[in-house]
Amino acid sequence: MRPIDEEEMLNKLREKLGPAKKQDDRAELERLFGKRAMSDEDRLRAKLVKPSIQVGDTVDLTIERIAFGGEGIGKIGTATVFVPDVVPGDTASVKITRINHDVYRGDVVEMRARSSNRVQPRCPLFGICGGCQLQSLVYTAQLKAKEEMAADVLKRIGNIETRVRSLISSPDAFGYRLRTRVHVRTDGGRVTIGYFARRSNELVPLTQCPLLVPALNSIITALPNALPAPGTAPLPTEIALQCDAEGSHATVHMIGSEPILYTGLVSERLQTAGCPVIGVSALAGGESSKAGHTSIRHDIGTIPLTISSDSFIQANRYLLRKFIDQAIMLSSPATGDHLLDLYCGSGFFSLAMARFVASATGCDLSGTAISDATDTAAAMGLSNTHFIACDENRFFKHPDITGKPFSLVIADPPRSGLSVDVLKNITALKPAKLLMISCDPATLARDLKALTEADFRIRVIQPIDMFPHTYHLENMVFLTHRYTGTQAANQAFPDFR
Repeated sequence: MRPIDEEEMLNKLREKLGPAKKQDDRAELERLFGKRAMSDEDRLRAKLVKPSIQVGDTVDLTIERIAFGGEGIGKIGTATVFVPDVVPGDTASVKITRINHDVYRGDVVEMRARSSNRVQPRCPLFGICGGCQLQSLVYTAQLKAKEEMAADVLKRIGNIETRVRSLISSPDAFGYRLRTRVHVRTDGGRVTIGYFARRSNELVPLTQCPLLVPALNSIITALPNALPAPGTAPLPTEIALQCDAEGSHATVHMIGSEPILYTGLVSERLQTAGCPVIGVSALAGGESSKAGHTSIRHDIGTIPLTISSDSFIQANRYLLRKFIDQAIMLSSPATGDHLLDLYCGSGFFSLAMARFVASATGCDLSGTAISDATDTAAAMGLSNTHFIACDENRFFKHPDITGKPFSLVIADPPRSGLSVDVLKNITALKPAKLLMISCDPATLARDLKALTEADFRIRVIQPIDMFPHTYHLENMVFLTHRYTGTQAANQAFPDFR
């Protein structure tokens, strides 16, 4: 038997297989048989060999997912391309507008194929107004995209691999917002109310927003005629609106640079227009004024929560009760716990948990919010609560907090996350249980990384979709301390032992 001639065998195989497949056929082959796993050498080569694409070039992209911020993500080799106004599954011709290392940005020139998850936005201003980013994506796909966003940001910034729970959805993705803030401008001698355009301070005139409770839309429609004519009195630059979950009571709070002395006039005009306004307030030029009742009662379960027109409350009227229930379920407050509620606002969490714990102490920067919390505690007949108004860097310097054995800490900081001082004091306090609430996954990831390095262990990450059709989401994270929280964790979560 003659030896095998390798070259002869290769020639026979070439004849049998025919001409090599064109590069254009690769996508179809991958669709049929799956992508070929890259070897380590291939991965290194891909990193070294960058795409030969310049600003102004047009490329065809398939959008794989949504990034935090609402832009779609496609790939050119290993390079990432961020594209606005697309959804996962879209295929589009994209013109590259900016390049920064391996990160490319581009705009859609032509939509080649539309995703099955794409829907017609309900708002005619979508894509112009900066309020929404995801209204063209079907809601179920929004939930999946946000789960991926949360996991991606936590891993990339905080190196956190803990599984993210399925997103708690909003029962209705429209008509959910019970508070908003609009901007005021004058245009051709007329008052214009609106939101800012995407990535600019240009005002987009607004009459209706499908995300708002109908009562707030009625106020926005009536406001231009309720305010004084331009040139006759100082106008506000911003107006904060709030209503209760039923839309039966609303407040208006005006903010400006010059004193506003016509709150009674605005209140009267809005009521005449049929708006359910019970009070109007103003803080402008260092002076405050008000007409009528400037706070609203929100009945959340058994809590008659009082919220002033310039205080904070979560925006989604359908999820207020569920938000509290999740906090109670995760942190499992017990009769022996002493609760410290940082950035407590009007006492949203501490008032709900006061009946379960030995004591509840809340701290916030806003004196108005602390006054609201104190009033609600009195209305509920609670004797174990105490609320303190002070700067966040003085939270742990207050005599009612220094040296106290708080076993359960709740922290709901602003978008910027925990201050350095608050983070340092939480780690020194070593509470058995810590519940973090955050509306920004990036700063949350940063804070969680610091906490895990200080012997806290992440038990649960629960995202909640407070803001459908936007990229924003709330994350509720329950942690226990390595040395003080073992028993607490076992009581709350037997399945994690």
